[in-house]
Amino acid sequence: MRFAEYNSAIQQTSVAPSALPPSCEKSLWPCMRKRRIYAIVIAVGILVGALVLVLLLSREPSYGGKRLSEWVDSYSYSIDRGRYTPKQRDQAILGIGTNALPYLLKWIRYDTRPWKSKLFGTLNPALKSIKPSWQLSDENEHLRADGSVLALITLSPETDATIAALSKLLNDPATSPSVRIRAENVLACIDRRSWKDPRRL
Repeated sequence: MRFAEYNSAIQQTSVAPSALPPSCEKSLWPCMRKRRIYAIVIAVGILVGALVLVLLLSREPSYGGKRLSEWVDSYSYSIDRGRYTPKQRDQAILGIGTNALPYLLKWIRYDTRPWKSKLFGTLNPALKSIKPSWQLSDENEHLRADGSVLALITLSPETDATIAALSKLLNDPATSPSVRIRAENVLACIDRRSWKDPRRL
């Protein structure tokens, strides 16, 4: 009689091997929901970015079969420095001419927004836990902004609009320090060339 009671008690208190304690189940569902939300946010971001990229590239001026952004990126990317000589890059920028100004003046203004820094800080740890090489970054945008400095310096003898646009940028209190430095570098080079330009004497 005692053995039957003992065996019955054991069966009632035993847990199936596949069952999870309630504390584990409660902590598992939020993790799964967070990963699902991250996946949705990333997918939507990629889709929106792809659509914007297609629209921008379709209107971007080109020279020699290459888009303006490719020529500008070649100023910054060491991998591209062997593909194009400085003379080829300068010829491309001058060949595109003033049509490049709206893009260069836009790219030179790039700065990481606070919301984007927060987004990277939130998503990158989750992405890294899935695959270490998966990281969101705007490094390419910063490199293009730096390349735009050199492109504007190359283009500066061809237009006075560069001086006006960059001077306005410097006088804007909302301009970030990194953008201000880029604008100052371009203006410094433009001024030197202006002093030596016989058309301005």
